[in-house]
Amino acid sequence: MAMSILKKSEDIVPMLQRVATWLEENTFEGKSLKDLVIEAIDFAGKFAAEIAEHPLYVYYTALPLLPSHSILYQLFHNSLVDPSVLLVTSPDLLICLALSTNGRRIVTGSERNTIVRDTATGEELVKLANRNGTALPFSVAFSYNGSRIACGTNESTVYVWDSVTGAQVIGPLSHSGSSKYVNVIAWSTDGECLLSGCHTGEVILWNITSPNGNQPITKIHHPGCISWTDRLSSLVFSSGGSQIASCSRRGYVHVWDSKTGGIMWSVQEPQGSDPSGGVSFLSSDMRKFLVVKTKERTQVHDASTGELCLLPDSLAGAVGLTRDNCMVNLLMKGIKKQYPQDENGYIPEWVVQGEYFAFAGYELCHVVHVPKFL
Repeated sequence: MAMSILKKSEDIVPMLQRVATWLEENTFEGKSLKDLVIEAIDFAGKFAAEIAEHPLYVYYTALPLLPSHSILYQLFHNSLVDPSVLLVTSPDLLICLALSTNGRRIVTGSERNTIVRDTATGEELVKLANRNGTALPFSVAFSYNGSRIACGTNESTVYVWDSVTGAQVIGPLSHSGSSKYVNVIAWSTDGECLLSGCHTGEVILWNITSPNGNQPITKIHHPGCISWTDRLSSLVFSSGGSQIASCSRRGYVHVWDSKTGGIMWSVQEPQGSDPSGGVSFLSSDMRKFLVVKTKERTQVHDASTGELCLLPDSLAGAVGLTRDNCMVNLLMKGIKKQYPQDENGYIPEWVVQGEYFAFAGYELCHVVHVPKFL
């Protein structure tokens, strides 16, 4: 930090190299000090820009990217206050991912497998049963209680699995076929209903607990989803299930009556604002809100009227991590810099749940835990 403040950060590596040379020439019984200095040289070289630009953030944006078994990580990383980064490697192309409500599990869908892992250790917990035929997963979502996982495919179908055993329990539920890719999926808070949406805007509400669970209750269509660049990107139920919100990559947000399928209100984010962070409902004792997260900002609307408003102080911490958060952006920038060859524009740029967010490239998935008070 001192070297950065003195604008001398470029001198860190040469100084450490001189220390390493001295240690080499003056033999000690143990190698730990020399190994520490060698690690520090590599660290200072790899994260030179971060050390120079953000010296106070090194513990938050550079140290978490080291292997957890490294000496520097073991000495200086504190998981209670510093972000933790888990790297998950897939043997084939990653297509979709989702976090459980508590952030403790992540499900990733790839060309060959759909796998649930522990976000603390990366341990594989269960591999979900194969989908019928050659269908690929294009969207996944945990139910709120974590017991089930829903998946939309590239063959206009939807499946539901038991998240613990991996057994298929429902499906296939079928869309019209006019759109192949079911790229958005969402659960009601009570787990009784499921929303599935195609990239062209067709959305179906299913009651999966009824004997006729394979029959749609309501069909709606999010307008303007003409091509993949305009595709439907998010769906969410209100807490009581009376409203549905949908948004597209172009920034069009619609709130629907879940019983009638009618639009209650709509809003368009400015051109270029990509709601990759999605939409979510929040409630206080007196009022309901819709939160729209984009790359540039987070906006709050009255859930009944669509008017812009402020969240009450009691809900301020409920919004969670957002893309306009400085720490989130620095972490994502740092991670992508370490793995530039793994960029993938096909899957959601990121998913977020509470103190956790995750994003993936072609074969690498990063799960980041950011302690709440950061």
